[in-house]
Parts: sequence; structure tokens; C-alpha cells
Amino acid sequence: MTSMMIFLVMLTLSEGTRLNRTMHMTGPDQLMSYVYNILLQNMKPERNLLVSYSDNYVPVNLLLRDIHKHYGILQVSYPNTPEVEMSFWYEKIGSYIIVLNNKSNLNTQIQQLIDIKSWNNRAHFLVVVGIPVENPHRLSLEIVNYFWHNANVLDVVIFVSDNRVFNLYTWYPYNSKEECWAMKDVALLNQWDAESTGDSRTDKKIFTNKIPRKFNGCPMNVSINYKEDSELQFLRNSLDVFDFTIHYQVNNPDNANIYDRFKNTVDNVIFGSSEIAYGVPLQEEVVGFLDSSFPFNDFRYIWYVPCAKPFDRIQRISEIFPISVWVILLISMLLSCLVTWCLATRSSGEGNAYLNISTVMYNMWAITMGTSVTGMPHTFKLRAVIVAWVCYCFAVSTIFLTFFTSFLIDPGLDKQITNIQELLDSKIEYGFGESIDFYFENSEVDIHKELLKYRKACNQTELCIKRIFKTGKFATFAEPNGVKNVLKSHHKGNKFCRMNNFDTYNVLVVVYFSKGSYLVETFDKYMSSIFESGLVNREDTTTGALSTEDTADWEANPIAYFPFSINHLLIAFYGLPLGYCLSFIVLIGEILNDKTDWIGRAVAILARIRVVLSLNVTQTTGYPQ
Repeated sequence: MTSMMIFLVMLTLSEGTRLNRTMHMTGPDQLMSYVYNILLQNMKPERNLLVSYSDNYVPVNLLLRDIHKHYGILQVSYPNTPEVEMSFWYEKIGSYIIVLNNKSNLNTQIQQLIDIKSWNNRAHFLVVVGIPVENPHRLSLEIVNYFWHNANVLDVVIFVSDNRVFNLYTWYPYNSKEECWAMKDVALLNQWDAESTGDSRTDKKIFTNKIPRKFNGCPMNVSINYKEDSELQFLRNSLDVFDFTIHYQVNNPDNANIYDRFKNTVDNVIFGSSEIAYGVPLQEEVVGFLDSSFPFNDFRYIWYVPCAKPFDRIQRISEIFPISVWVILLISMLLSCLVTWCLATRSSGEGNAYLNISTVMYNMWAITMGTSVTGMPHTFKLRAVIVAWVCYCFAVSTIFLTFFTSFLIDPGLDKQITNIQELLDSKIEYGFGESIDFYFENSEVDIHKELLKYRKACNQTELCIKRIFKTGKFATFAEPNGVKNVLKSHHKGNKFCRMNNFDTYNVLVVVYFSKGSYLVETFDKYMSSIFESGLVNREDTTTGALSTEDTADWEANPIAYFPFSINHLLIAFYGLPLGYCLSFIVLIGEILNDKTDWIGRAVAILARIRVVLSLNVTQTTGYPQ
């Protein structure tokens, strides 16, 4: 019972002290008490906090003392104070508290905050007007207007009093099609009576997402590269989701190259005539002036070169053995013939098949061709020479026939160009659009500078590809989708090849927004969702776009087998007439040779017949003829 009484007495003294302190709280102190409560409820401690004030406004010291209890790192800014560079300070500011004791100091304070490297226009801004004003609503509208048009700050809340009540004001864009980004009014979030205890805690959040999901048909100026583009339908579908009224801007002449088109499209956003630049590659130089979205498309420029041509079969067969091998074969056969003939003539037991030099050469040639000979050798020495020659010819013919059959099926390809150095060494002409020059000019690879010295102007992919088809001695650096579109209408069995998969130029296509635009995050969320859902792939299918990684029938890809057909034996049929001609000549020669012998034999026979007849007549008549 005693302990309970002591507890109640202490509780009564504590509440009395707090109420007494609150009742004796001055106007500025009460204002800072409200600000501190708003800070605890709406600004998270993990977000970096910066407090800006001017004119040595003393009540701010009380606020800084209380803030320091909950915020580990706190930045303070006031005019005419140099910025302290801290090497460890690299994060953007997450929350700002700006205390205004005089409206004229607003421009100075804001400009000083913008000049700090950690400036973040997307942070939460709480502007505290330190003195009572007659018209809080109008002043809040002016301050919000200033923040939007001069600092591009959207999420700003004004805390202002008029000696009777404390008011919290903010504004919301896109409330209607008539307003959109126009700032015509501010909204009252909350208010407290100046006679209250200074407790501003409430369940209502003052910093909320102010970018709506639907933009109520507000106009959106979009710069595009071409008046007609297959990807424009994707843009229309995207912006229709947000309920924008789209106005396209195309400031490019019909004959403008792609680089000028990109530049003009981006310039429209930089100079404020458009809010969005659609379908422009992501470039480091542009990101310094504009904000880019999540890449919605990516492609790469690839080198296309003539495919290596197949060797001529007759040429390849003639090159199976070099001339030196053929000379050695001929010498070996002549030496074998001479050795065989010498051994045969000096051997008493050898037959007539190897006694004549012409017969020996015939037999050696027959062994070389793998056919039968006129007779078998009888002596050991001659057999040893013949067996050695048979083994030698078998080895040589096996090697020859192996290559012969292989070259009949596939004679092989000439050297294929596989890198930029080989392209330069080949001395063939190459060309690409002038819009690609900036890539090679800014490249750190020395050989890219060499490419620019000899390249031919070829601004249209269609003309470049046709030149490869026509001459077979031209190369180009082009985008695969453009190449495939050309092939759809012009491909008639012509082939060309990709040079490789590493001498490429990768391009990420993005949407550019004006610097500090609050639509980037909204657009990125939408893009991420459709990529994850697979809607982008479906869109590519419906618009007829082809993936850059698809393998087309015009690419020279090795196959696993070769069908052996009658076409591969044409060389044998081409050799048949020559064989027939040689055979016919030999036949005629033999006939002529035999005819000469036949005439001589016929004359001899006729002479003998005459002698026989003369003897018969003499014996019969007794008179000589």
C-alpha cells in the first residue's frame, strides 16, 4: 500500500512538471516541439537528415538537441558557412528540415543546399515557417511553387502558423486533366490549435507517394526517331496504361542518319520541348543531362563478312601430294623397274615376264594401280623386290585414296575471316553507317582507329548486305534485326557469315526523361513487371521482331554429316573420256603394229606358195616356169 502511494505521488509530480513546462512554452519553442514530433513519426532515422536555418534562429538549437538523440549523423546548413567536405559522406540526403525565419532567405538556403554534393530532390522536405503569418494557405502555395519550379522538389510539406493554429500543407499533381503539373492549390493535411500541449502525433502519414497510377489523360510530349516504327506500338501500350494523352514529336528529316536522329530526339528533352525521348541508346554523355529508364530493349552490332568459299575438288585432289612426292614416286618406280630387269636377266631360272624392259615397266605400273601382272617372279631376290614394291605402293595408294575420298565428299573451305586483324589483312572492302563512327572514335582499342581509315560509306544496311551478295568481297558492321529484315525480301540462296561474337558493339535502348523527373521510377516499375511476366516476348512476336540470338538459315554452320551422291563422283566420270581416248589410241597402235607383222607374214606365205606351185608345174610338164 505504501509503495502504491509513492508511485502515484511521483506520477502526479511528473505530469505536473510536464504540463507546467508546456504551459510556459513560448510560441517558437512550441513550434519546434511540433516539428520534433512530426520528425519522429514521419522521418526515419536511417535516412540521412539535414537541417537548414538562417539568422541564428535560437529555437533551432532546441530542435537540434532533441534530433541528435535519435539521428546518428546529422548535417546542419546555414548561410555564409562553407561546406565541409567529408570523405566518408557519400550518400544522398534522405530528409530535409528547412526552417525559414524570413521568406527572403528561402532562395539563399535552397541554392546552398543544391550546391552540396549530397543534394537529393527526391528526399522528404519539411519546411518550417518560424514566424506566424496572416495567410498560411497563400504562403504555402508560394513556397511549394518555388520548390517545384526552382528545385524540382515534389515531396514537400509546409508547417506554418497564424498565431491561432498550426497548419500542415502539401500539394498533389495530376489531380485532373486540367491541372496535371500545374500548381493551383495546396491541400491541408492537418492542423493543431496553438493552445494545445504541443503534441502533434497522429496516425496520418504526411509523406506519401504523390505520383498516381493513372494520370487522368494529362498530355505527354514524346520525341521519337521515326514517324513509323514497329516499337511505337509498345510505347503506346505502355503509356496507355498510365492514361496519358500522347503527342509525338519528330523533328528529323527523312534522309537523316541514325546518329542525327538520336541527337535531335534527345535535344528535344534537354531543351524542354518534350518530356520523354523514346528509343535512344544509353550513352554516358546523355546521362549527365537526362535521367534514363530501365533498358527495354538491347541489341548489338555485329561484323558480317563473306563466308569462306569451298575449294575446287580437282585443285584439292591435285594437291594431295606435292610435286616433290610425285617426283620421288616416279624415280622409285624407274629404279624398281631397273633393279627388277637386272635381277631377271642375271637369273637363269626366271621366266620371260621380266626379261623384257617394257614388260617389267608394265608389271610395275600394274602393281602401282593394284591390278594383276603378266607373270609371277620365280627367284627369291626378284620376289623380295616385288614384295617391297607392293608394300610401298599399298601404303602410298591407301594415303592417296583416303584424301581422295575425303576431298570428293568435302573439299574444305578457304580461310574464314574471324577477327578484325584478319579483315584488314584480307584487303577486302568494308563499310558501315556514319552513326557508328563515334563508337570507334571513342574506343580505346587501337585497331578500331585503323578501321576508320579505310572504311567505305555505307549508311543503309540493305545496300551493305546486297554488296556482300553481289561481290563476295565486302564486309559490314550492322544490327542483326536490320539484317534479317533485309534477308526476308532479298535472300535468294546467298550466304554470308558472322565474323565472331566478341568484336561487337552492345546497345541498350532506354527512355530518357528530363533530369529529376518523377516518372522514371513509375516507368521502371512497369517495365520490370512486364519483363518478369514475359509480355515483352509476346510483344516481339506480334510485331514480327526477331531475336538477335536466333540462328538463321543464311549462317554457315557446320553439319554433322555429308550425303555421298553421284555429284561427288563427277570427277571420275570426267576422267572416263580421257581413259577411252588413251585406250583407243593404244588399240590403234597395237593394230598397226600387228598389221605390219601380218603383211610381212602374208608376203612370206605368198612367196612360199609360189615356190610350191612352181615346183609342182615343173614336175608335171617337165618344163621350168
